[in-house]
Amino acid sequence: MKTNFYIGLQIGKKCEKTNHELAARLIREVHHYNKNELNDEKVVVSFPEMAINNKLGHQFQVFGSFEALEKLCNQYGFTYFSALRECFVRSIRPAPISTEHGYYSFHRNRSHERNTPAYVAKTEAKLIKRAMEGKNKSLKSAEDVFKRRKDMLENIAKKDNDKNVIHIRATSSTQDRGFFLYIDYKKHDEHKTNTPNNYGMSRAQDAIALPVILDPFI
Repeated sequence: MKTNFYIGLQIGKKCEKTNHELAARLIREVHHYNKNELNDEKVVVSFPEMAINNKLGHQFQVFGSFEALEKLCNQYGFTYFSALRECFVRSIRPAPISTEHGYYSFHRNRSHERNTPAYVAKTEAKLIKRAMEGKNKSLKSAEDVFKRRKDMLENIAKKDNDKNVIHIRATSSTQDRGFFLYIDYKKHDEHKTNTPNNYGMSRAQDAIALPVILDPFI
């Protein structure tokens, strides 16, 4: 896929939405777009302040080809951003080959998601039901499920030590439900292009290393 153009979003101090709310909305719109596109026409998200300062920040970017970004901008849900007070959507512009801040890729941390208390509780309820119905051969009783739950929860402390992980309360673009999306990042020595997942992030083994761009605030 191409990442030679990008769109910048900036959130002002008087915006009625928080940066976490807008990041979640951006990921929702990218997911809605990417799931209907061929690999070459997908787009990828970037959180430059996360890479530099280990926080979500107030600047987000979307990279792709000019045609893909133009199509994304014309998507009905994407116009939501420009309608907000002090949420600035910069026009499509060429992406620099490199910057002083280097290259970073952004990943959905599914491992961390599976070790949060909420995920474990939901999983536990399903496992108990299946165990009581005799459908889960490896779990003979509810006691087996509780032991597994204890083991899973003990791993949470280890996962929480990962300071790179940022969480966003996202909303599914296909179902009316919310979920926590955990994002981490990795630094690279060079620019890399691959096919992103539908959320606009790098897949586990196929990093998309983008130049970190800090645009001056409008």
